[in-house]
Amino acid sequence: METRANYVLVGVFTLIVSLLAFGFVYWIARFGEARDSLELDVRIPGSVTGLSLGSQVLFNGIKVGDVRALKLDETNPEMVIVKTRVNATTPITRSTAATLGFQGLTGQAYIELKGGRLDEPNLLTEAAKEDTVARIDADPSSINNLLATAQDIAARANSVIGQLEGFVKDARGPLTDTINNTKTFTDALAKNANIIQELGENTGNINQIVTDAKDMMARLNAASVRVEGILAKTDKLLSSDDKDGVVAQAKATLESIRQTSTNLDKRLGPIADNLQRFSGQGLRDVQSVVVDSRRSIQRIEQAITDLERNPQRLIFGGQGNVPQYNGRARH
Repeated sequence: METRANYVLVGVFTLIVSLLAFGFVYWIARFGEARDSLELDVRIPGSVTGLSLGSQVLFNGIKVGDVRALKLDETNPEMVIVKTRVNATTPITRSTAATLGFQGLTGQAYIELKGGRLDEPNLLTEAAKEDTVARIDADPSSINNLLATAQDIAARANSVIGQLEGFVKDARGPLTDTINNTKTFTDALAKNANIIQELGENTGNINQIVTDAKDMMARLNAASVRVEGILAKTDKLLSSDDKDGVVAQAKATLESIRQTSTNLDKRLGPIADNLQRFSGQGLRDVQSVVVDSRRSIQRIEQAITDLERNPQRLIFGGQGNVPQYNGRARH
């Protein structure tokens, strides 16, 4: 019996100590909270939509407390009493203004406290001395302005959404066409992949043809200069009286050579500029034209070289022996 009684006493003692410890902790917490914060009632006219338990109480943008309860004013149903608990050191005076605000697009409401003269008594301190609850009335004009601003923002948001919907509707057709065109272009590239690959493989040939064409154009220009020199020499061989005879024929022949050189020069230029358009058979045709042109230029250069060495041959034929003329004047 004595052993059993000891167990009961130990259990009862442990339970009592636990309760006392819990009570002490609770009392410390309540005492600290009561000492650091005080109650403040805020009377707000009209609706307090968005305001709930735990909503913030700000003083000049700094959090000083939170909302603990909301209820209607028994003396005026149009008023809402918001019971808050704020920091005991908050400088709330009779001139402090209270407004209702909203945080961004979330719609979460909060109470904003602003201003207050330092020469006025602190409402929280006075209420604590009188063992009452401090009370402050919110500015009705600011509440109305806030609601009007919120409605204006909502209207503008609806307008922007409507414009976006209209833009999307108008742009749907062009965007669809663009996507279809892109798909068509991609399909065309896929179908012509072999041609594109062939162009890449023929890049070396194209570059060589361009180089040959430029070289032939340079040779043609040089040949034209040489023809001009030969024409000048032939003019000195005979007198001007024979301009309708052999000299004229020689000059006509040289002019024909120069015209041929000019025509080849004009044709080789566009070919060199547009070689990128050719592939396959077209590239082989261009190569053939370049080869034929090279042969023609070689014949032209050979003829000009012979004429430079013996210009009399063009006029008199044979081995270039110049006949002797009697220089006596005719009567």
